[in-house]
Amino acid sequence: MPAERPEITHINLARGFRGGESQTLLLVRELAGRGWRQQFIGRGGEPLVERLAGVDGLTITPVGGVLGAAVRVAAPLVHAHEARAAQAAWVASKLRGCRYVLTRRVMKPPSRSAVTSRIYRDAAAVTALSRAIADVLADRFPGLEATVIPSALAAAEPDPRRVAEIRAALPEPFLVGNVAALDVAKGQLELLAAAKTLTAGHPDTGFVFVGDGHDGETIRAAAAGQSGVHFTGFVDNVADYLAAFDVFAFPSHHEGLGSVLLQAMAAGTPIVASDTGGIPELIRHEETGLLVAPRDAAALAAAIERLYGDEELRQRLTGAARRRLGEFSVAGVADRLETLYRGLG
Repeated sequence: MPAERPEITHINLARGFRGGESQTLLLVRELAGRGWRQQFIGRGGEPLVERLAGVDGLTITPVGGVLGAAVRVAAPLVHAHEARAAQAAWVASKLRGCRYVLTRRVMKPPSRSAVTSRIYRDAAAVTALSRAIADVLADRFPGLEATVIPSALAAAEPDPRRVAEIRAALPEPFLVGNVAALDVAKGQLELLAAAKTLTAGHPDTGFVFVGDGHDGETIRAAAAGQSGVHFTGFVDNVADYLAAFDVFAFPSHHEGLGSVLLQAMAAGTPIVASDTGGIPELIRHEETGLLVAPRDAAALAAAIERLYGDEELRQRLTGAARRRLGEFSVAGVADRLETLYRGLG
């Protein structure tokens, strides 16, 4: 444990390990490499607490909830990485006089409650993953200016042998994949409808759903009896699956940014995604991927079929997508946050 008082406390009270937790992990590790003394407060027994074990200069403080987090803050500056963490940071600011930064990752507007308004307005700074999220916050809290700092690419090299095993285990030679929590808002029901259309004309096409979630039973039931559809459940290294796919489909109904899109771009997998939220800030239509209206299964099927039949288009889109990745490096995102932190000192 570090002997000196931490310079910054990170709070993330989410359960499980999704995009926001991956981004928290990347940031804490990067700042540790730059010599920051840090504290991390999270729920005991959750994956993020376990994955941060052993990071240099980091004190890990497992807690059970908001109040426990608030009273355990040890640094003069707090970064709250999700909604419950924001509540804890605000309480800590009243108890201990610390300053705090909030990061908003989702498109859904915050509550209209007086307490939520106070939490946002009392923050020393608010960051948003995309311009679309920043606009939602400005609409909810007039006069609030959020700094746009996107997600960083969680670089993970695929294992060529594992990629080959994935493809060999599936009967269809052309694979369309989706990596997301099984949640109807992620558009998996529309992707199943698109799959039904496409497999009728292209039986060599398979659809692979990687992940699990609270709507898993509903989505699997919708796929019952449908040919060419495969569910993997949760997997440790999605990079292997992304590299195995011929097309990555991400038909979310709403999305703050969609950091898994960065991983698909790095894998060189052509992308079809919804034209909603912060997604167009990553995927430029006809340049780095294809965008379709959310909830439009017919348009989704047409875009996937277009990529199915046009290898030259697939190569053009993936080449341009890879060239954009420099804007989303872990070091670059950490630079921007580090500048923000130091400006609040």
